[in-house]
Amino acid sequence: MLLSKTILEIEQFQHQLHSFYTDIQLVDTTGSTNDDLKKIASEANEGTVIIAKEQTAGKGQKGRSFISNKNQGIYVSILLKPTFHLKHSSLLPLLTANAVIEAIKTGCKIDAKSKWVNDVMINERKVAGILCESSFTENHTLDWIVVGIGLNVYKQDFPEDISTIATTLEEHAPFVSISDILVSLLNEFALRITSFEPAQVLEEYRGNCLHLNKTIGVISQGKVFEATCLDIDDEGCLVVSTDLHSQLHLSSVEVMLIKGDHS
Repeated sequence: MLLSKTILEIEQFQHQLHSFYTDIQLVDTTGSTNDDLKKIASEANEGTVIIAKEQTAGKGQKGRSFISNKNQGIYVSILLKPTFHLKHSSLLPLLTANAVIEAIKTGCKIDAKSKWVNDVMINERKVAGILCESSFTENHTLDWIVVGIGLNVYKQDFPEDISTIATTLEEHAPFVSISDILVSLLNEFALRITSFEPAQVLEEYRGNCLHLNKTIGVISQGKVFEATCLDIDDEGCLVVSTDLHSQLHLSSVEVMLIKGDHS
């Protein structure tokens, strides 16, 4: 397949999308698709999607920015009105990572992996990020969840501080078009969310996880310690062992890959 640097146009892909998607909006430029969708989430239908050609304030975990240069990537947010149990909402980043990885694999023939819990990697460099944001009712049940995905597609000039840790699809393999990747990504997500089964999400994610049975760096409460990644538990938490603890189940931490550990 030859590389074709196409620009997203809604007529190219809308008719190819899964019926889960009820309202597809494509905007030229916005601050953040997640923020835009959150503003209308209470009134909008599940399956509403906002896609931007450019974000000027794209964001990731812990308030970090996500570089979203115009026509260089996929910047999309999806609205869910879930009926599943609240405890399963922690599996959504894993489900989303599975969808991104499958879209990359089928569309580009690239072997991507997930770095727990929100990053998708190619050769240990970040190609995509995931941000899930939610709102609750007065009865403490889920009202809505916005799933945001940023995927670097075409080569671009990244800021110096991330130039060695970020990558793009174009750097690794040719593909047809940004529209094809977007359709594959959205449809892979729809297939998984409409047949949501926690055990299947976890099984697929464990196969996609970059650092199972490897030594990783864990950042928790401002401190860094080394641990062995043993598993992902039923709630999507990271299960690790350290010299001091046989097992820890971690949820609010960050993971650092340790170069040279290919055990």
